[in-house]
Amino acid sequence: MKTALIILNYNSFNDLISLVNQLTLSVHKEKYTVIVIDNNSSKDSEKLDEYFYSKNAFFTSGIFDAKQNEEFIKNSLYYIKLNENKGYSYGNNIGLKLAYKLDFKLAFIINPDVSISDFKIFDDATSVFSSNKRIGVLGYRVILPNGKNQGPFKYRLSWDLVLRNMFFPFYDIIKTFISKLEKYKKGYITI
Repeated sequence: MKTALIILNYNSFNDLISLVNQLTLSVHKEKYTVIVIDNNSSKDSEKLDEYFYSKNAFFTSGIFDAKQNEEFIKNSLYYIKLNENKGYSYGNNIGLKLAYKLDFKLAFIINPDVSISDFKIFDDATSVFSSNKRIGVLGYRVILPNGKNQGPFKYRLSWDLVLRNMFFPFYDIIKTFISKLEKYKKGYITI
């Protein structure tokens, strides 16, 4: 299954070049295609253009009908330079739209500051998606340079938050009742 590896860049020249070099040297070009979207970087813009030109990347400064361009379809490295920064989602959606137009069935969104230690993760994820058509999104565990996990939850959940989610909108009523019950047990108030 041919897969797109989408990288959205904004002013991350060194990180981006390091990641693209890692990907172009380590993944099979027959399976994976790298799509870089530059979100109107103000720093090192000319250096980026020169780098992707030296890598023989297909270069465009906007969206066009990819299916009508034979040269575009054959490439394994694409560089799209946007003229305006409309945010993270917009930039990634440009890459996803391009992948869709080129009939890719799977796409990975990768930040430019990522360092990948084992490229087998792409093959593993591809087999997970292939074996279960009900899976639409897959997220990986991120390990920071200091060895700690970067997870979606930085703090343990409190029972207060769990109760709020379970009994909302009655949470405030229940909390008030429990508070009064505790005070009653201690003899502070009478009901």
